[in-house]
Amino acid sequence: MINFVKLNNLVFISACLLGAVLFLSPIYSSLSFSVGVTLAVTLITISLWSTGVVAPALGAVIFFFAATIFSLGPPSIIFSGFQAPATWLVFGGLVISLCLKNTKLDITIVGYLLRFTSFKYFPICYGIFLASFFISFFVPSASARVALLVPIIIMFGEKIGFKPKSLGNNGLVLSATMGTMTPAFGVLPSNVPNVALLGASESIKNITFSYGEYFLLNFPVLGIGALIFYPMVIGFIFAQEPEKQFTEISKDKMEAKQKRLLFILILALLFWTTDGYHQISPAWVALGASVLCLLPKVGVLSGKALANLDFSQVIFVAGIIGLGGIASYSGAGAYIAEIIIRIMPMDKVGNFATFYLVVCLSWVIGVLTTLPAQPSILVPIASDISVACGWSIKSVLMTPVISWSIFPFFYQAPPLVLAVALGQLRVARVTRMLFYYMIIGLLVLLPLHYLWGTSLGYFL
Repeated sequence: MINFVKLNNLVFISACLLGAVLFLSPIYSSLSFSVGVTLAVTLITISLWSTGVVAPALGAVIFFFAATIFSLGPPSIIFSGFQAPATWLVFGGLVISLCLKNTKLDITIVGYLLRFTSFKYFPICYGIFLASFFISFFVPSASARVALLVPIIIMFGEKIGFKPKSLGNNGLVLSATMGTMTPAFGVLPSNVPNVALLGASESIKNITFSYGEYFLLNFPVLGIGALIFYPMVIGFIFAQEPEKQFTEISKDKMEAKQKRLLFILILALLFWTTDGYHQISPAWVALGASVLCLLPKVGVLSGKALANLDFSQVIFVAGIIGLGGIASYSGAGAYIAEIIIRIMPMDKVGNFATFYLVVCLSWVIGVLTTLPAQPSILVPIASDISVACGWSIKSVLMTPVISWSIFPFFYQAPPLVLAVALGQLRVARVTRMLFYYMIIGLLVLLPLHYLWGTSLGYFL
C-alpha cells in the first residue's frame, strides 16, 4: 500500500509542476498574466492545504506572500479575510471554546448528553449527525452552529475516552459539522450558499424560489442521502471504539461563572436564531458574545486569556477567504467556466449526460472559489448555459445545490474550515472523507437526484 505521507508529497510536487506551467502560460498563450498566475497560486495553495505538507496557517501566509509580490489584486482583496465576518466568527468561536473549557461548563453539558449515549461508535456518529441537523432549522448560519457545537463535541469525545485530535474525536467533530451543514443545503434559509443563490437569482435573473419548491427538489435525495450515507462514511474512516463505557455525572450545582457563561450562550443562540429579523451577522453575534465573556466582572475570563488563543486559525481562515477573493477579482473562475462551456458538448448529448456536465461545471467553479461565492460566478452565465444545453434557466440555477452537498475540498465550505480550525482536525483525514462521499454521490445520489428532478419537471 502506498504510504499516504509520500503520496501527499507526490501530489504537492505534481501541483507545483502544473503551477509552473500555468505561471508561464501567459508567455506562450493568450492567457492574461493575472489569470495565469492566479491559477498557479491557487493550485499550489490548495495543494498545500489539501495534502498537509505544511501547517494550514503557513499555507495561508505563503498565499499572502505570493499574491502580494505578484500583484494579483489590491491589498483590500488579498487580505479581505481579516475583515470578513467568517474570520471573526472563528475568533468568537475560539473565545467561546476557551470559556467553556476554563469554566468546565462543557463538562456539565456533556454530562447530560452522556445519559442518552449508546457507547458504540456508529450509533454515536448517527446521533450527533441527526441532532446537529435538527439545529439547522433554528439557527440559520451553519458557521454559527459549528462554532457552538464543536467545543461541546470535543469535550464529549474526551469524556467517553477519546483524546483530543484522535481519530475518534475527529470523527465526532465531523459528524456534528457535516450533520449540521450538508443536509441543510436542501433547506433554503439554513446555509449561506442557499441564500446567496436566491439573492443572486432574484437580483440578476429576476427568478425566485419558494421554500417549499426548493425543499421538494433538493432535500428528498441530497438531504436524506446525506443523513444516511455521511455517518456511514465517517464511521468507516474514523471508527474507534470509546475507551470508557460510562462517566459519572456530577451532581454539583453550577458555579456563578458557569451560570454567566450559560446566559451569554443562550443570548447568542437567541440572536443567531432570530437573525432574519434583526439582520445582525452571526459573526458579530459571536464577536459580541466573546466581548461579554472577556469583560471584567461580567465575563468569565480575563483579557489575558487571549494569550492562550491559537491565532494561527484566524490566519488560516483569512487566507482561504483571500484566495476566493483573488479568484473572483482576477477573473480566473469566470475564465475557466467560459472555457468549459465552450468545450462541453451540451447540445450533442442526452439530458442525463448534460446533467453531469453542468454539475461538473459547478464543481470547477466551486473549487476555484468557495461554495458561498459560487453563485456570483454561475448565476451571470446561467443564460449561456441554458442556451447551450436547452434547459430552463431555473433548472440551471438549481444545479449548484448538488455541488454544495458533494464537494472535494474542505476549503470550499467555510463551516468545515471553521471546524478544521476549532477542532484542529487533520486535513488529510477530512479530504479522505470528502473523497469517499463524493464517490457515493457520483454513483448513487446524482443519478437518483436526476431522476427525482426530472419527475418534477427539472433538468429537461
